[in-house]
Amino acid sequence: MQANPSRLKVFFLDVGQGDCTFIVPPKGEGAPILFDCNDAYVAERFVANHSITDLHAVVASHLDQDHISGLLAFLLGHFSANRRVERLYMLLDRIPKPPRNAGLRKLVEHAMTWEKQSPHEGFGWKAGHRDTDGPLMIAKGADWSVELVLP
Repeated sequence: MQANPSRLKVFFLDVGQGDCTFIVPPKGEGAPILFDCNDAYVAERFVANHSITDLHAVVASHLDQDHISGLLAFLLGHFSANRRVERLYMLLDRIPKPPRNAGLRKLVEHAMTWEKQSPHEGFGWKAGHRDTDGPLMIAKGADWSVELVLP
């Protein structure tokens, strides 16, 4: 069965425990969105298998290991391959403290560095906070939208 290129597609990738989801807009309505990334290798394979070069957005829903432990490795590899991410959204629900959360802290530190020294032209970073932000529009098309709702 062939996928319909005029429909929004959502792919939930098997990464064991945790999350890694790609939202692929209809053809001509923008670049895909990566929502969480527990396994960089699985996300990299999806990008390669679907010939994805640029991402509209990467969303880190919250700072739990099983949601974003592969995100930094994925982003570093993505950028080193001269691929682009228009916007990185991170929900900063807490400050990750070492030594237990060293990887999460590195992700936040890289995001703050990228805010000052962008990995490519047009890159942006937005930190969300549960208590102050309402729904955040990530992308929209002719008859679809992706919003981040922070409970």
